[in-house]
Amino acid sequence: MRRTKSRQREIEHLEKLYLTKQRRGSIPPCYRPPTSAIDLGAVHNCVLKSFPENPTTRFCPGCVKYCRNAATVRCNRARKAQLLLVAEFQDATVDNLAQEKEVILAASATRAQELVEVKASIQAFVQEKAAIQHALKLAQTALHHQQCCNATMLEQFRATRSQLSSMTFYLGKEVSEHRQTKQQLAVAYHRPA
Repeated sequence: MRRTKSRQREIEHLEKLYLTKQRRGSIPPCYRPPTSAIDLGAVHNCVLKSFPENPTTRFCPGCVKYCRNAATVRCNRARKAQLLLVAEFQDATVDNLAQEKEVILAASATRAQELVEVKASIQAFVQEKAAIQHALKLAQTALHHQQCCNATMLEQFRATRSQLSSMTFYLGKEVSEHRQTKQQLAVAYHRPA
């Protein structure tokens, strides 16, 4: 609802009149509680705004100034409280991070020790593998040498068997010839009587 200029002038005139009466004491002063009372729940009350005879629906100049100051104080307190909360949060975060860092460092030290042990085990396995490979190489060399010796001995055996077979053949032939010669001699010297 728009106010007309005449109504606005009338309200301004009433405000001046009420302010004058308030200064003289015929109207009670506005209730402007201190900030500590506001914290406890006290509510500001402008008498001129809600004057029973003819309310102006506007705060008096003193109450306007008080409302601005109270809003500034509330805003400053809220800002300080927010800064305190942020500082507490940061401190808590830093403490948590420090604790987590200690846990991580302890775990890292444990992992580093385990890594050293694993590396030592790997080194031992590598050395054992090298020793086994060396032993295997020696065994392969010995096996190859033994196979060569076996092959040589087999060749010698075959040659000897062949020679023995030839000798047996010639011996058999000689024995057979000897028997024949003996029989011929026996037949030739053995005359029937």
